[in-house]
Formats: sequence, C-alpha cells, structure tokens
Amino acid sequence: MKKTSLLVSLPAVIMLAASVNTVEAATQPSASSMTVSSHAKTIYFNQQKITQAYAVVANGTTYMPLWYIQYALQSIGVSSKWMQNVWSLQVPSIVPVNDSHLPQKPKKLSPSTVVIRLNQKTVDYIPGLVHVDPASGQAVEFVPIWYVSQVLQRFGVQSEWNGKSWYLSNQASSGVTVTSTTSSKSSESSQSSQSKQTTSKTGNSASSTSGSASSTASSQQLSDNQSSSTPPIQMVKKTISFSGNVISTPYSFVENGTTYMPLWYVGQALKAAGIAGTWKPGEWSLQAPSNMTAKLSNLPSVPKTLPPNTAIVKLNGQAVLVVPTSVQVDPDSNSPTTYVPIWYIQQVLKRVNLQTTWNGSEWSIPAPSATSPSSSGTSSKSNPSGSSQGNSSPDPSTSANGSTSSGSGSSGDPQGGSSSTPSSSNGTNPSSSSSGTSNNSASNDPIIAQFGDTGQTVQLLQNDLNIVGDNVGPVDGIFGPMTEGGVKAFQQSAGLPVTGIVDQTTWQQLQVATLQAEEKNGFQFNNNPPPSSNTSGSSSSAGGTSSNTGSSSTSANNGPSFTNVDLRFPAPSDVTASSIDSYLSSNGSPMTGLGTVFMQAQNTYGVDANYLVSHAILESAWGKSQIALAKNNLFGYGAYDSNPGNDAGMFPSEAYAIRFQAWEVRNNYLDPSGSLYVSPTLTGMNVNYATDPNWATDIGNLMNQFATSLGSSVNDYVQYTPNDNPPQPASTTEPVFLMNGAVGKVVADPDYNGLPYYSSMGEGESNMFFGTLSEGSFGSNVASVQEYLNQVDNANLTVDGQFGPDTQAAVDQFEQSHNLPVNGQWDYSMWAMFNPAPPQMLKNGATVQVEEMKQGMTGGIVTEWYDLAGYGWVDSNYIQLQNVYRITVPDPTSTNTEVTVYNASNPSQVLTQLHAGNFVVCNNPAPNSQGYITIQFANQLTGQMETGLISTNQASLTQQQ
Repeated sequence: MKKTSLLVSLPAVIMLAASVNTVEAATQPSASSMTVSSHAKTIYFNQQKITQAYAVVANGTTYMPLWYIQYALQSIGVSSKWMQNVWSLQVPSIVPVNDSHLPQKPKKLSPSTVVIRLNQKTVDYIPGLVHVDPASGQAVEFVPIWYVSQVLQRFGVQSEWNGKSWYLSNQASSGVTVTSTTSSKSSESSQSSQSKQTTSKTGNSASSTSGSASSTASSQQLSDNQSSSTPPIQMVKKTISFSGNVISTPYSFVENGTTYMPLWYVGQALKAAGIAGTWKPGEWSLQAPSNMTAKLSNLPSVPKTLPPNTAIVKLNGQAVLVVPTSVQVDPDSNSPTTYVPIWYIQQVLKRVNLQTTWNGSEWSIPAPSATSPSSSGTSSKSNPSGSSQGNSSPDPSTSANGSTSSGSGSSGDPQGGSSSTPSSSNGTNPSSSSSGTSNNSASNDPIIAQFGDTGQTVQLLQNDLNIVGDNVGPVDGIFGPMTEGGVKAFQQSAGLPVTGIVDQTTWQQLQVATLQAEEKNGFQFNNNPPPSSNTSGSSSSAGGTSSNTGSSSTSANNGPSFTNVDLRFPAPSDVTASSIDSYLSSNGSPMTGLGTVFMQAQNTYGVDANYLVSHAILESAWGKSQIALAKNNLFGYGAYDSNPGNDAGMFPSEAYAIRFQAWEVRNNYLDPSGSLYVSPTLTGMNVNYATDPNWATDIGNLMNQFATSLGSSVNDYVQYTPNDNPPQPASTTEPVFLMNGAVGKVVADPDYNGLPYYSSMGEGESNMFFGTLSEGSFGSNVASVQEYLNQVDNANLTVDGQFGPDTQAAVDQFEQSHNLPVNGQWDYSMWAMFNPAPPQMLKNGATVQVEEMKQGMTGGIVTEWYDLAGYGWVDSNYIQLQNVYRITVPDPTSTNTEVTVYNASNPSQVLTQLHAGNFVVCNNPAPNSQGYITIQFANQLTGQMETGLISTNQASLTQQQ
C-alpha cells in the first residue's frame, strides 16, 4: 500500500474545535537542569516508524532536534523551513487549520525564542536551545515537543510521548484518540515514581488530569507492535548485478504494480556503469560519461509544480522523466530513504543504450561497451504509453516472496496499473541480448576519467577514493595531482596497472571496493541532509556521497580535535609563508604566492593561519572556483545558498579577501563580544557561519592535512577551554583597499535623482535607501523601518532586519493610518518620512576619484563601498569605474599566478609581485614597444603610491567596471 501524504490521509472532517480530550506529549516546561538522553528516541506516524533522534531534557521537558521533526512532518505532507529562529510550516489547503486564539507577541523576545508560523500566521512563541546532536556531532537547534504538539493539534495531528517514543496520529476522526501514559518514567527526567500531573488543552482552555491514563473513553494507547490501520509495506530482498557480478541485495517492495528499490543502491549500480548521480529532494541528476551517447530527443514536458511524491530525472542536464517516489524505512539501515521504481530507471538508461533486464528478483545491468551499441530486432522499444513491445517487458509485478504475481506473463503499467504487455517468458530474463558480461578487452578499455578532467564523474571518483582510504582531499570535481596520486595508490593496492588513468576496469573495481568499505563502516545512503541549526531541512544532499572519512583527528570526541582548536592562537611555527606556498603549489593551487598574506592576516588580526588557508581551500576549491576566479572571493563571502554566484561579494584582490576574512572572523565569530560568537572554534563558528553542518569537520580535515604535510599534528595546536587567555590582535580595524588614481563616473540612484554620500560607510549603510521593501526583504533598511514603526506606532516589532508577516502587518497598519495605499510595501516616499535625503548629492555623470574601497552591505547583499576624494563614502553600484583593470594571467587555475612588477624607470629592476585578479589603475592599456604596460597601484601595507610595469609575456589587463 502506498504511503499517503497528509493531503490524502488527514480527513477533512477533522476539526480542532471538537472537544477531544488528549493528554499532551511530554510535560510542560519547568525549571530544571539539562541532560542528554543516552538513547535515540523514535518518532512514529500512524504507528509507522519515521525516524530516530537523540533527545535533550531541559526545564523539565523533552527537546528534540528540529531537523528530525521537520523530516517527520515532511514525510506526512507538511513542508517547513527554518530561518533565523523562525520556523514556518505549510499545511495543504485541503486540511482544516484552527487559527483561532493566536498568541500575543511578547514585548521582548529572548535570543533563544523560536517563532512558529503556520500557513503564514504566527501561532506560538516557544523556547529553543542550541545543543550538540550526538548523532552528527554538530550544534543544532532543539525544540520542546510539548509545544510542537500544541501546533500539530491545530491541523488534526494528535500525539503521545511515553519517554521513549513520540507517536503522531491523525486517527481522531475514526474514534481513536491518541493519549499519553502520564505515569511512565523517563530515564532522562529527574522526576521519580510519583505520578505526574499533565496539562491538557483544547483551544485556549486547560484542564488537568492525574494518573496513568486519560479518562477519555475512546482513547487508545499506541505501541510498537500494534497493528496499523494501513497494511505495512512488505519488504523483500532483491538483487542488483553489474556485468554479471552481484553488487548489492537491497530490500524492495511492490506498489501500484511495479517494484521500487532504494535510490542509494540504484545510484551505486549506475556508478558502477560510469554514470554519476546527485540527488536532492524532487530531482535526481545523472551524468553519463563521454563514451556514452545520450539520446535527448522527444523530451517530456515537465510541470512547473511537481505532484507530491514525484521527482524529475535529469540526464546530462536535461529533464528526461518524471518518476514516482516513496519514502520508506529501509530494513537494512532502519532509516527512512527514498525508493524509486526500477521500470522508470530502465527507460532512462535506454537513452544511453544500456539495456537492463528485470526478472522479478534480479535487476541486471550490462557493462557499457566502448562504443554505442546498435539496436537489434530483439531489443525493446518503449512507446509513449509506457508499455513495451518486443522481447523485453517492463518491471513484472512481484509478490512478497519475489515471484511473478502475474501468471499470465502480463506486467503492471507503472503509470497506474491499467494496461499490460505480454512478456516473452514468466520469471526469466526476457531479453535475447547478451548475458551482460563485458566484452571489453584491456586494449579497448574505455577511459572514464583522467588528469585535467572536471565534473560530477570526477567528484564521485574523489569521493570513492576517500572512502576506500586513498585520501585525495576535497571533493572538488577537479582531476588534479592529488586525485591522480589517489588513483595510482588504488590501482597498486588492487593489483592493476598503475597508470593514474581511470579506465573501465579501475572504475568497476573501485565501485566494488567502495561498497565493501561502506558496508564495513555501516554507511547507508540518506537522501536528506544532516541536521543544521541554521537551515534545518532546507539544504540538499548529493546522492550516494558521504562525508569525509579520512582523518579521525577531527571527528572523535576523545582527545584533541581540529574542530576544537582555539583559532585565536597563532598556528605552530612550522606554518610559515614559505610552507604555505609550498603546500599550495604541490596541490596545484592558483593561491600559490599568497603565503605572506595569510601570515600577515594571522599576525594582524589574531586568527590561525592554518585555518585561514584551509577555509580558503574549502570554499574556493583550492582557488579554482568560479567565484574565486571572477570575484577574488576566496571564502564564499555573501554567497547565499539561493543565488551564490550573483550574491557573492567582489573583492579588489585575493589578498584583501584574506585580510577581510581574518578581520570579520576575529571580531564577529571568535571574540566573546562578537554578534555571532558561540566559541572560538570551528564547531562554534559552524552554528552561525555555514549552512553545511559538516563545515567544521571539513575544514578540520583540511587543517589536519596541511599539518600532517609539515610533520605536525593536532597536538601542536591549542585546544579551546573557557579559561584560555589568547593574545590580543594587533588591530581590530576593518581593512581597506587603497587605490592610486582610480577615476569613476556617477550613475544616479533613481530614488534620489543623484547619489548621496556619507562621512562613513556605516552611516551610509544605515541611512541610504536601497530599494522598496516587502515581505522577504532583509537587512539594515528593514531594521530601520522596524525601529521607526516601534517609535511612531508602538508596533512592538523585534528589530531583527527580517521583513516577515508581523512587520508586514505593522506596515499595513501604518499605511492605513496615513491614508496610503495598503500594499504591505515600504517605498522611498515612506522612507523619506523619517530619513530624508542628505542636503548634498553628486549629480549624474559627475567624474570622481576613488581613493579606497571597503567591503560592506547594501540591503543585506555584500557590496563594495568607495571613498571618493573630497566627498565621502558611496555605494559602488552607482560608480562606473573608468580606468580600473584586473590583472589577468594566461591560465588563472595554474600555480603561475604571481605577476612581476618592474620599476617604471628601470625595467630590469623588480619592484614587487602582484597576484592575478588584483585591481590596478591604467590610463593606457596598450603595451609599449618593449611589451610593457604601465600600471598604478598602492602598497597595501605602507600606503605608498607606486607606478610600475608589467610584461605582456606574463599578464594582460581586463577592465573592471
């Protein structure tokens, strides 16, 4: 039986106004100390296990990680997202929601308060806490399930907590009311054998009951072994083979007349065939290797909004099919995972001439040949209806024991089971093609990947090499020296010719070794991301990949760890400018040459240089990411998940990006007075810095890799304790980038009909209007509007810079009271009511001189600000630079990225070295007769203005506007 979504399973007759007495989950919070449960707790829905999570008891009630609750709700059709202490839930419109008796907003919200919104309305303010989840080792957001239960009741979901399991149910309409055993003893609670008093609420009224059960006559307690109202899915072991060899035996099930298998195992099988795949909810992207010809004609039309429980399958970037999906608990891992129908995957593989066979118990995938095979009369041909003609049939409908359930040989149509197609045989391979063994000889072994390749196939290769123990560092999709070395190491250990080239034989053996390593380590594919306190449930996970498994120095809780290094202390003495450059060069990084800058940043701002190097490596793919190459942005600063390439900040040099990062991290993340401080460690930074919960571990692994290359270890680094007394930084002042003779023209801001300028960047960020504000806007402008509404209308808004429903309601009220159009938007005319334009502004087309640049914000987006000679600070979006260029080298991804600058008066004398991407000033970009171009720049350490020459043999100039 297919697992239904909430849209189907919650009866429309469930109305929360009904007087159903239900004893609440857990207990209402009271003052108590916090303890971590020693066992994972289980969440059920209608008696079906959804997931398990470690729990925390604080203030006398049980807290669970928000991400796991989100996952449980998602599996029953309730979507939600988490952003800056606001948890927004969306229930399908067909489900009745009780939105009466809404709470009053507290006059002051504590930093830990979580706002819960249900279908855009705020329904509760609850306590939250950030705590390390033992399952992931990351600091995540926990919320009390007692409060969550109140919200769930608003759309008909009842709950019961017995100290070990949390049962969710929508069975109230059938006469079954889920209740709580109030006398059960939780091992995590400090309460003794005394009976507990539990409060029950319906709407806004409350009553108390005491004892071991509710007095409701129709109530019924759920248990693990109680029969469900929905027959359980029957799981049966099936076999997946590749090239005649069994590679896995996953549990599968039959639904709507077709067989489903776990996506992870399917992905592993396709990897063995050389097809890379990444999964995120609602989309599975497959990338065929270059030796496979993909047929991308007759593509289906894909709906703008996918139906529930479906996903798009993409092949080489093109949507080729929409397939049904089903999330079920995999008996092997005891964890929820996504299942897909094999029949649909077979149709996709036909586009790359892979004719797979299914006989009811085994799915056989032949090894792809080096050239595209020609079709024969015995191959199957799919028609648009989904039936099959010829000697190959769709997936036979199978019973629980794996036998063919259709004795006549007909097979169920995956589209709905209404049509059937005759099969050539019953329970046997219907294909008359080869048995699936590879005909490739050593001399004709196709190449899957080799040095210089990039893309998803290389990412999968790197991931697998890391899993089997041949550590190649970050999974960046670039086949460089480390990846080549890992391939050679694997080939040597596997008894293969050591070539460093991944041919079909190497690839197949690596897949087998990867599966064996993962099974040994208990790794199971999970199509959902690990929990994160920043973006619970909002980020996606690459299917079939795993987290770093190389160094244990960052993942173990026993002993020192790079994730617990106090980053305010300098790196050990073996970390020098020379050792940094040597390490970067040996790994083929274009950041080679910046070692001196990394050390200067450490010495100026008091931030571990190993961390700075490792963070830059992670965020910029060793300096080769598009954001790094196009914007000198080595740390992904401002690269929000929704639009990273566009939102990422532009930096005038990579050296400035390093100095800025050190200043930003030290002042905001590592200093106890910083706004984003948790602890001065990678683990502490992870809470507020990154959406990826594995971010700290990944950087810690890179720090360990660099330290190991120097013969050092984590023992040489200072482990954080609250009693640490780190050295004070030499400076806490934000760095600036000095310009020498830069000229620009003003482009008027349409709101101001000119360009306002300010005495400081901070004043400009606070007072300049950056565009019409509406729900979803964020940044300093929103915070200013919230402060103004609190002053003039007593709006009692939290000044958090987030334009949410409460802010919109306050704006509506303001517009109504001032006879303005009530549209929930704050435009420039309203802004000018409390923040008029400066009396002096620059006119459109005015020529100005830019003296220095600084990284700032405009409306929540990272933006450079310019200091104009004789005026002040302006938003760089309204200055068109006239004579500023970026230094460009022939191969910006190589290690040859340092450009020599010669003395303008004596070209034989070296003046300095500048790095590729640096902003310089040039009034005549044409080279002279000797092939030199004259540039102007500033020494960023001394402030000295310089003029020099660069050779066109080494570099060219690209105009920056």
